[in-house]
Amino acid sequence: MEVIQGTHRNSALYHAGDGYFFSVILDSGPLIYLRCVEHRKECLAKAVVNFQGYFVTYNCHNHEPDLLRVAISAERRRILNKAADLQRYATISEIFASHMYVFFHIALILFSCFAKVR
Repeated sequence: MEVIQGTHRNSALYHAGDGYFFSVILDSGPLIYLRCVEHRKECLAKAVVNFQGYFVTYNCHNHEPDLLRVAISAERRRILNKAADLQRYATISEIFASHMYVFFHIALILFSCFAKVR
């Protein structure tokens, strides 16, 4: 099980390496109750994690796995950290230009994924 930083401050996403991600519903000490991040799209999948890291899911997902979320989240974090490190205000175009190679790489991955689907 992997825990990655969520999009909001002090938030986390849990994931078992299968492309499905969960957010915390309730942290009751020994158990952490999770629900699929796609719950607003009516996905009923939920999970429970205990203090030893055992991860049990129940209910099925009603969507495909998101295989790029980890890479996109890491790149988003790098961009935000770079912007925070700048001593002056950076424009979006300056940040984008400094990370153009990563955006291009992600675009190639997306294109290859869609090409395989067809």
